[in-house]
Amino acid sequence: MIGEIINGYKITEKIGEGGMATVYKGVHINSTQFAKAFKVVRPDRAENNPALYTRFLREIELLNRLDGHQNIVRAENVHHHNNTTVLEMEYLDGLDLQQFIEKKAPNGLSDVSQLKKIAKQILEGLSVAHANGILHLDIKPSNIFRTRYGHLKLLDFGIATVVGEKAENIQGARLVTMKTETGESTFKGTAAFASPEQQAGTTLGVTSDIFSFGKTLHFITTGTNDPSAECTVAPFDAIINKCTQDKPRLRFQNCQEILDWIENPPAKTTNILDWMENPGPAKTTKCSGCGKKIDGSVKFCPHCGTKQESSPKPELKCPHCGTVSKTPGTFCGNCGKSLQYSPVQYKACPTCGKQYKMSDNFCNYCVPATKLVVKTK
Repeated sequence: MIGEIINGYKITEKIGEGGMATVYKGVHINSTQFAKAFKVVRPDRAENNPALYTRFLREIELLNRLDGHQNIVRAENVHHHNNTTVLEMEYLDGLDLQQFIEKKAPNGLSDVSQLKKIAKQILEGLSVAHANGILHLDIKPSNIFRTRYGHLKLLDFGIATVVGEKAENIQGARLVTMKTETGESTFKGTAAFASPEQQAGTTLGVTSDIFSFGKTLHFITTGTNDPSAECTVAPFDAIINKCTQDKPRLRFQNCQEILDWIENPPAKTTNILDWMENPGPAKTTKCSGCGKKIDGSVKFCPHCGTKQESSPKPELKCPHCGTVSKTPGTFCGNCGKSLQYSPVQYKACPTCGKQYKMSDNFCNYCVPATKLVVKTK
C-alpha cells in the first residue's frame, strides 16, 4: 500500500495494525498539511475468511450511523481500491490511551480533574453508541485514542453488535447472545477487559460495555491490568468496583448513571459496599434530636449523639415483569427494563408473541420487523 494514491492522498506509512485490519496514513498530493487515515482488511487474514470481511463492512455501516459525534472516530468515505474495500477516516495525531499511560504515567493517573475529563469523554461516546442500539464490545485503552490536545475518540467497532433501533431496547442486559446453535462460545474481544458474560458467550447488554469501561478505568488509574492493583483515587475507586461486578444487575445500568456519580458522588462511608448499595448525591438532613444539619448518611448525630432513624426502603414493582425490588436503581434487576411507570400500554406481537408498545408501528423484536395493525377511528 505504501506509495499508492487513494482519493488524492498518497499512502506514506503504516500507523496501526490489529487482528482484522491495517491502518495507513495518507498525505494529500497537493498539500502535506492535509492527512487522512485509511483502513483496509489485512490480506493475510482475509484470504479464505469471508466472515472477517463481513465484519469490516459492518464496522463501516456502524461508523456511518454514528458519524458526527466528537468522541467517536469519524468515517469520511469508502473506496474500492485494488479489488478491496478501503475505509477513509479522519487522521488523528497523538497516542491511544494504552500508549499514553505507558509513556506518560506508568503507575497510572491520579489527578482527579484529568480523570474526570477522560472518563466523561469515553462515556459520552459510549452513550451515543448505546442510544443508537450499538454495543461496542471491545472497549479497552488501545481502542481509545487521545489526540495531542487531550481529545478522546472511540476506535474499532469491528466486533460491535447492533441490539436494537431504540435506546430503551438495550437498557437492560438482553437481546444479544454470543453462543452458536451448538452452544459453543463465539467470544471476540480482549479477555483482560471483556465482561464475564461476553467471555462465557451468554446474554450481553449495555452493562457489558460498562464492565469493560471499568476495567479500562482501572488500567488508567493503576497503569496495569493486574486485578490485585487497587485504584486509590476517589471516587474512581468505587466507580471501578461497581462497574466490574460479576453480576450485570449490580453494575451501573447505563453511562448516564456513571456521569451523574462523577459529578455528584455520594457520601463515602467506611464500607465501600454500603456506599455502592446507596447511590446518589450526598444529602443533608436535620438531626431528630438537636435539629442541626447533618450528613444524611450518618447513623449518629456528631453534635448530640442521637441515633438517626432510617426510613424503610420503598418497594419498587417493575411495570413490565412485576418483580418487586428494594434495591435502589433505575432498572429492574430481573428483566432490565426501566422501573419508571408510564402510561404506555403494551400488547403481544401477533408474529413473535413478545410485548411491544401499542403506539409503535413495527415490532422491534421481529426480523424482518412485523408491521403492526393500528386501529383507525
